[in-house]
Amino acid sequence: MRSAGALLSRGFGSALPFLGLARLLLALPAIGWGQTVSLQVQAIYAANQTGGVDSRLGNLAENLQKTFPYSMYQLLDAPKGWAELKQA
Repeated sequence: MRSAGALLSRGFGSALPFLGLARLLLALPAIGWGQTVSLQVQAIYAANQTGGVDSRLGNLAENLQKTFPYSMYQLLDAPKGWAELKQA
């Protein structure tokens, strides 16, 4: 069975965008309906080309390199927001 990274890279060639894959942080206080959670998504571009690792990725870079072996990682965007918990 092929890894998810190998399968994705077949479709995108040597450059693979990781949109929202890197991390989704949920700050969950004591859970209750009507409360809000904060969200952060990191859009990361990874490729086998010169450029190194974007220092803004911090400790996440090491995990990315173990999981997705590329030579360059660039943080494209890191939007933050919030959502209200609602009972479905």
